Amino acid sequence: MSADWEEVKRLAADFQRAQLSSTIQRLSERNCIEIVKKLIESKLIEVIFTTDGKEYLTPGRLLKEIRDELYVHGGRINLVDLAQIIGVDFNHVESKANEFLNSEPNTCMVLGQLITTDYLDHIAEEINEKLHQLGEITVAEITKLYDLPGDFLEQALHERLGTIIQGQVDSNDSRTFFTDSYVAQHTAKIRGALSALTRPIPLSSIINHFKFPEKLFYRVAEDLIKEGRLAGSISGGRSERAIFIPDIYAASQSEWIRAFYKQNNYLEYDAVGRLGILDPKAYLKKMFKDEGLVFLSSCCVGKSIINQIEATIEETLNCGTWVDILPLLPSIFIPEDFHGVIAAATKSFVKQGSAIHVYCDSILVSNELITTCEKNFEPIMETKAKEDIVKSPHLFNVQTTVRASSTKKETPKGKQDKKEDKKKKSSGGKSGGGTQGRETKTKNVKKKYFTGKEAEDAEYEEESSVKAANLELEFLNEDEVLHHLKKMESLKDAPEDLVSVLVDELHRPLTKRYREVAKTLYDTSIAASGPLDENSTLIIKKNSLLFWVTSLHLRKLQNYSRMINADSDASLTPEQRQKFINKFPEEIQKPLSKLHSSLNAKTLDDFHSAIDVAFGAGICDMIIRRPDKKRERQILANHRQSLLAQLSEAQDPALGLHLAALLIFQSHTHTMLHASGKFVPHIIGYLQKQLPHEIYLLLATYQESVIKKLTPNENEEEKRANETFLLENLPKIKETAITYRKGSISESEN
Repeated sequence: MSADWEEVKRLAADFQRAQLSSTIQRLSERNCIEIVKKLIESKLIEVIFTTDGKEYLTPGRLLKEIRDELYVHGGRINLVDLAQIIGVDFNHVESKANEFLNSEPNTCMVLGQLITTDYLDHIAEEINEKLHQLGEITVAEITKLYDLPGDFLEQALHERLGTIIQGQVDSNDSRTFFTDSYVAQHTAKIRGALSALTRPIPLSSIINHFKFPEKLFYRVAEDLIKEGRLAGSISGGRSERAIFIPDIYAASQSEWIRAFYKQNNYLEYDAVGRLGILDPKAYLKKMFKDEGLVFLSSCCVGKSIINQIEATIEETLNCGTWVDILPLLPSIFIPEDFHGVIAAATKSFVKQGSAIHVYCDSILVSNELITTCEKNFEPIMETKAKEDIVKSPHLFNVQTTVRASSTKKETPKGKQDKKEDKKKKSSGGKSGGGTQGRETKTKNVKKKYFTGKEAEDAEYEEESSVKAANLELEFLNEDEVLHHLKKMESLKDAPEDLVSVLVDELHRPLTKRYREVAKTLYDTSIAASGPLDENSTLIIKKNSLLFWVTSLHLRKLQNYSRMINADSDASLTPEQRQKFINKFPEEIQKPLSKLHSSLNAKTLDDFHSAIDVAFGAGICDMIIRRPDKKRERQILANHRQSLLAQLSEAQDPALGLHLAALLIFQSHTHTMLHASGKFVPHIIGYLQKQLPHEIYLLLATYQESVIKKLTPNENEEEKRANETFLLENLPKIKETAITYRKGSISESEN
């Protein structure tokens, strides 16, 4: 140490002498700048210029300045402030600060600030003091106080928790800290307040009344319940709707609900809600999860009520009558509940294929009663049809029938309005729902093989074809139908609303059926009057299409021309018909002559062309509809699918052979055939020369076995052998019918 001290003394003396020496031996400031500049350019020294350009700092000196300033500022300083204090460009300070961080592990950079662990320890002590003063503190408050990021402060406080900071963290919020004494104090208060309750109370009112810290309150209450130190439960979570339900009240609550259900076999949601239960439906599902309750719109019902209604419905179906289930249901039920109960009670009947109609929300009507009501009008139909034929035979004119079928296919406005009124009374009618009617299962009244617009066209055409006249041919009006229904024994005690709905339901089908009956009777009376002679009627038949041009139309043309004075009852020969045509005006004569000539053609093509020209010229207002081949193919395809479906389900050998014969006939001839079982031998005989030999042999052999089965035979062994043969070969019969195509016929067999 003495040697070093002596060396220092010598250097000091040398420095003093240099200061006192003559100016001739000193360097000027300009020379010093030039020397330093030269040394920097030669990279012999490394210095950093200050912002004023009057001083130089070495990198080591800058690093020492950063360390000293950080210490002077208590362990936290901003790099911008540091650059201004040292007087060096910010880039140099930032670069050296990064080097400083690498050499100082107890220092970190946060938002452009150098912060040491000593500084963090110091603020942790301050936070601890504040925590013990308040009992609770949050990171949000500390962030505002120290202007540091919340995540950074949270991590720093958690690292010092239990050492510098004496307290605990909220289990549900890591940014909230409490002191142990603060938690213990409020735990005792919360436990006392909640233990004194005997009925459900909103937790928000308790918090506001006792000024409990909200976060601590929920945490303490949940912990006390988990530990069993508090008898109760919290419903609604940590929200404004949260309610504390004491166990003593929950027990009485549960007891009341079970007792009410046991006595009445239903529970109303509103009544359960008045007990303080926020979600009655979920609560009841949990409580009665093994009871099999049916949950409706406003309540839930047990099996006892459903079973009672099922028994009533079964009795109604067996007796073919109606029943109102309203007296069987509790008075608190609303219409939506009726629908739910009916759906639950009729579920098993629907699966069995029973048709049940629902009207006026609560009245169930068996399909047998609907059928009985319709049959009750059949005697009236026949009587009225005979009267209409006598009184108004002109309504059954063929020309009027054709014109009706060719009218534009749209529902008249009056009828649409009437339909809308019915929809208001019976929302959807047979389709379900509404305040007047719903059907659980109904029959399709449209053409079976069409859908969408094709179904509407088919239905309209069917209606038009059976209308013996036009829209004037009616059956009974709605008042008359109502009067007749009231006379029925099964509807004597029925409510007025039910009878009115049945009138709306039956009026249109009855009118349609009446027109069919009237048309049948009219056709029968015409046929009974004698056959049409060759000169009065022209019949052209092709692809099952029949075109009629009667002498009636020619007589109308004669009246129009006013040129013919022949007897209207006289028959016309082709020559006479041509003479009459020649007397027409030229604009009429030409198209009629072509039409007359086309009657002798071998095909219908000329006839179609000629009659189109005649109609287009306005000579005749009759329209002939040409066959729709696309629709015919669709009908054939649908009929085949229907036969295939019946065949796949058929287990009876006779029925299976019957369906197979019809399928093979259609596949070969591309024509539908409707025939009963007694014609099966004739069908097979007809196909004998056209089928492959092995297929015909299979059908003929199977037919003989079917006949044997139907013939009495006392030999049990032969009967069993025959039945075995029928059962074993039935799949082969089905497969043959399904896979048969006309192209499979061999040339040799033809």
